[in-house]
Parts: sequence; structure tokens; C-alpha cells
Amino acid sequence: MDELAMAPHYRSQILIRSIPSNRAATPFSPSKGYGMSTSQEPVGWLRAVVFDAQEPQTLAEFWSAVLGVGIVESAPDWIQLSPGKGGAFVAIEPTSGSSAGSSNDDHRTRPDLEVTDMEVARARIEELGGRLVEVIHARPGESHYRMADPEGNEFTVVLPLPDDVAKAAYGPSGQPPARQD
Repeated sequence: MDELAMAPHYRSQILIRSIPSNRAATPFSPSKGYGMSTSQEPVGWLRAVVFDAQEPQTLAEFWSAVLGVGIVESAPDWIQLSPGKGGAFVAIEPTSGSSAGSSNDDHRTRPDLEVTDMEVARARIEELGGRLVEVIHARPGESHYRMADPEGNEFTVVLPLPDDVAKAAYGPSGQPPARQD
């Protein structure tokens, strides 16, 4: 019998679904995920969540205060906050469009996936049902792929941060704590 129950967790409520007694739960494995074959390698790792903003500095200050982190890079077209405890960071990019708080397509939130090889990542994402939306030319000589999942949710495939930005964000190693090799 599949029963639903509410259980307190930290400061919020989470929904717990009981597993029927005749069906074993699939355990989670950090290297395999839930029921994922060991032959499936990840395409990349979550590096950042990027917000488009009409007032990038204001939004950066907001998220800096919410997350309790500082700003490690500030340029006219990009503001990057220090990573939080999970290793990922928030970044803000300017956009044009209608007033703040509107639900138009000019205001997007999307994850950045860091990869070691852009072409291999693109091919794997397309094989999994995703598609290329556009090629973004960022810093001189640097490009990213804006991709979409099968339902159209966009994300960006990026190469590792430049050394100076990585060291400012993560410290002398230039690596997030969870990725220290």
C-alpha cells in the first residue's frame, strides 16, 4: 500500500512516500545515482546557477546576503559570487526587457554544467534527447553551449573557470572543496 505522510525536516515539511512492502527501495549511490549503471559517466557537474537581471548589482547584493557569500568577480557583463558550502556558485548576467519581477522570457534562471570537453558533452546531451539552442561567445576565445533538455529547460555547458577566477572563487587550489584531487 502506497501511503503519503508529512514529516518535519529542519525548518520545512517534506513529503515522504512509503515503499510497498513487496518492493525494495533502490538505494542511492554517489557514483551510480538511483539505479544508474556504472557504465554511464556523467556529462559534467553543476558549477553555477545563473540569473538574468535588469539590475545585476542589486540582484548580486541580494543573493550575496541571502547566501552569506561575497562577490569574487564583477564585470559589466558578469557578476560571480563566492561558492556556497555545496561548491556551486550564483552568477548574475545583465538582460534587457520589461520591468523586474515580470515573467517574460528575458528573465531566466539556468544551471551551468562544467565539462572537460565541450564537443563530447554536446554529443552526449543530444544523444540523451537534449538540443543545442545557441553558441555563446563569452570572454575572448571562450565559448559556451546553451543547451535545452527534452522539455525545453535551458542550461549552459561550460569549460572550467579561468585560473584567476577559479582561485578567487575556490582558494589557492582553484578547485571546489568536493573536487579536490
